[in-house]
Amino acid sequence: MSGQDMLKIENKIEIETPIDHVWSVLVDRERYSEWNPVIYSQDGILQRGCKSNMRINPGLFPMNVSIVYRHVKENQELSWFGGPPLVKGFHYFRLEKLDNGNTKVIHGEEFGPLAAFLSWLPIITIVNSKYKKSDRALKARCESLHSLLNISEQSKGDNKKKLTKQKTKKKQEA
Repeated sequence: MSGQDMLKIENKIEIETPIDHVWSVLVDRERYSEWNPVIYSQDGILQRGCKSNMRINPGLFPMNVSIVYRHVKENQELSWFGGPPLVKGFHYFRLEKLDNGNTKVIHGEEFGPLAAFLSWLPIITIVNSKYKKSDRALKARCESLHSLLNISEQSKGDNKKKLTKQKTKKKQEA
C-alpha cells in the first residue's frame, strides 16, 4: 500500500514530564475515562497480539470497536490495529525522550485505502480535531500528575529536614 492510498493523521506534542510518567498514563487504561475525550474504556490484556474492545468517540458519535495490539514497548510505543469495520486503521502513540527531560508524543493513525476511496477527508478532519483535544488532555493529565508527585517528593524532603533538625536539637539539649 503506498502513502498515496492512505489517509493519515499525525500530531506531535511536548509534555513537560519524564517519559516513564507519560507511559504510565498511557497504559493506565482504567483511568482513560477521567481524561481522554476519545477513548472511554478498554478491556483485554495489554500485550502484543492480544485483542481488546474499546468504547470510543472519534468524532461524530460513540461506538464500540475491536482492536489488536501491535506494539506495547515500554516508554517507546503503544499501538493497535482496528476500528470501525469499513475504515480500520493503525493507531499509535510513540514516545521520544528529549534532551531537556521532557517527552515528545507522536500520536497518529493511518487509515487504509477504503477510507480514501470513500472520501473520508471531512470526517478525518473531525477525527484529527478530536485527537488534538486528546493530546492536550494527555499533556494536562501527565503534567498535573507529575506536579503532584513533585509536591509529594518535596514534602517528604521537607519532613526529613524537620526531623533532622529535631534530632539535632534534642542532641544539643541532652
